[in-house]
Amino acid sequence: MPAVQLQLMEKKSLISDNNHFLQLGGSLCISPDGNYYIIPDFKAGDIKIFSRESGRLLKIEGRKGVGPNELLMPFKCTANERYIALLDLGLRRYFIYEFVKPIGLKRIDEGMPVDAGFDCAMNKGMLALSSFIYGAHGKSYHAYGVNIKDKSITYLLPSEIKYGYSSVDEYESAYQGNDIVCIGIQGYCDIYNDLLYYVWEGDLRIIRVDTSTRGIITFGKKTKNYTKPKVSSRLDRAYANGDNVVRSEERKKLTLVDDINVSRNYIILSYMKPDPYLGRRVRMLQFYGHDQKLIAEIRAPREISFNDENEAISMTIEKGKDRLICMRRFLNKDETDDLYEILVYDIVK
Repeated sequence: MPAVQLQLMEKKSLISDNNHFLQLGGSLCISPDGNYYIIPDFKAGDIKIFSRESGRLLKIEGRKGVGPNELLMPFKCTANERYIALLDLGLRRYFIYEFVKPIGLKRIDEGMPVDAGFDCAMNKGMLALSSFIYGAHGKSYHAYGVNIKDKSITYLLPSEIKYGYSSVDEYESAYQGNDIVCIGIQGYCDIYNDLLYYVWEGDLRIIRVDTSTRGIITFGKKTKNYTKPKVSSRLDRAYANGDNVVRSEERKKLTLVDDINVSRNYIILSYMKPDPYLGRRVRMLQFYGHDQKLIAEIRAPREISFNDENEAISMTIEKGKDRLICMRRFLNKDETDDLYEILVYDIVK
């Protein structure tokens, strides 16, 4: 296979005074004008805007609460040429903001409910949500689109297809038997033109949904590095008993898909696998062309590869380019404070 590499172009720490620094950054996106990083602060309940040039905090939008212009647990964000959309896990709503120059966000719309919403993506006309919803006749879906202008809903991904089952009965049987929920139900998505790309954490399988026709195809190659997760008896008991400590321990032993991003030339799938020699989990990246063929699979660069309870990585694509932008969260040397840095990689052959 032709080699694909990530070439580090920039590494920058995020800078702020101690009173307003990021408490728990959940994700990031780039402002419509390309000059700022928009980062929802899950713990502080606000949105922080950082300069791409300096890494310095420039403005805070919103505050924690349940009233107007307030947020509770802002988690995921995405942007198009004009708007920024945000998922709030605490309020179970999505919010849409207009980017106001020189630096600001104006909330213009919101919607609910967003049930089990883990990710979102946006093109010019649609906000796509990786979230559970019931459609006509009680049929369940795990991804849907909201028209930004009129708020009409397009049901995109039936639940049984998300989990790889051929019928609703098969899916419901597996769900009731905990074969799905013990592993986890998180799904990740990105949208490119009118095509939604979706992955479930429990299977290396990319689902492509045409948002106009709702036609669905699946693709993805399970290499020797990937092991499909299975529910162990210990994991099953932990879920049944509500033992989150043991459940977390067992999940760390699994290989789990944790993101998908689509650039100008690549569909990039990320998964974390346990490395028994290092005693930690490492990140693998797969690169597919828009013809759905696997081009390469690489281990991610060291600074974004490892993952444990003290580290986290959020990734996004600079739209229209083959450029991956990562926000890394880690503890400082005395393990007292979270530090954040931005790493910018060009995808090169």
